[in-house]
Amino acid sequence: MTVSEGSGEGSFYWAVQQANLNTGADEIVFSSALNGTAIKPGADAAVVITDDVTITGNGIGETILGDESSGFLIFEVGADTEVTVRDLTIRYGRGLKGGTADVYYEHGGAIVNAGTLNLEKVRFENNSSTGNGGAVYSTGDLDMTEVSFDDADTNAVYVDGGALTIENSLFNGSSLGLNTAENSFVAGTTFYGSSSAAVDHSGTGSLTIINSTIANGGITSSGNVMLVNTIATCELGGNGKYTLYSSVYGSAAGSATVSADNASALKTYADVFGSNVLADNGGYVWSLKTEAM
Repeated sequence: MTVSEGSGEGSFYWAVQQANLNTGADEIVFSSALNGTAIKPGADAAVVITDDVTITGNGIGETILGDESSGFLIFEVGADTEVTVRDLTIRYGRGLKGGTADVYYEHGGAIVNAGTLNLEKVRFENNSSTGNGGAVYSTGDLDMTEVSFDDADTNAVYVDGGALTIENSLFNGSSLGLNTAENSFVAGTTFYGSSSAAVDHSGTGSLTIINSTIANGGITSSGNVMLVNTIATCELGGNGKYTLYSSVYGSAAGSATVSADNASALKTYADVFGSNVLADNGGYVWSLKTEAM
């Protein structure tokens, strides 16, 4: 199915309906004639995906799904459904369900996921919600690779029960929330500019952060967190247990415990780099690889 219009036949909403009706995996692509223009989802209601589909844009600077006038949830992934989204920008999701009254999803601004959601080379901009997950709220499995969040809503992603894997991504002024029994993994990712906790972790599942940078905002956890080859200039807080491997941190707060694979290797950021901490000098801090210290 090809998205070629902003409404009616040929719209994104129409393409999803066709994919839902066609049993088996489908692919939705976008006409190059729409490159660089804001594409309305196509209806004054949230789009629900109920059958497996891959949604492929023409690049994050070319395919722009969502426009400022709609304000609805961009789409919802149903249970037992796998959706892959790649090479596009998603913006201005507001979590509105649609219909005759302004009824909002409890959580989620752009995407609500109850199935399996794979995001590859996707940019989120200016999405927000009335609850958790200004861009993405997931109760299913969520896998993200090369995804960036530039969302006014600081709580950009919230995982509420499913598994999470993030690779080579950027949270710019946005944060990650987790409350899950599944183990979660974050690698090669930068968290920068959040005014609240950059990572808020709870639940019985552990969180492992590898080769990443957490420049400010801090981590709050009530569970087990492992930092591997990671620079965290921030506080490690809550009542969680933090274990560091070839990593540095800002300080410990609350009743958090911080230990290392080798007691003599436990170092704060200031121990290693002095007082010249990361500061806002007008750009992104993007860590694709952090060398061992």
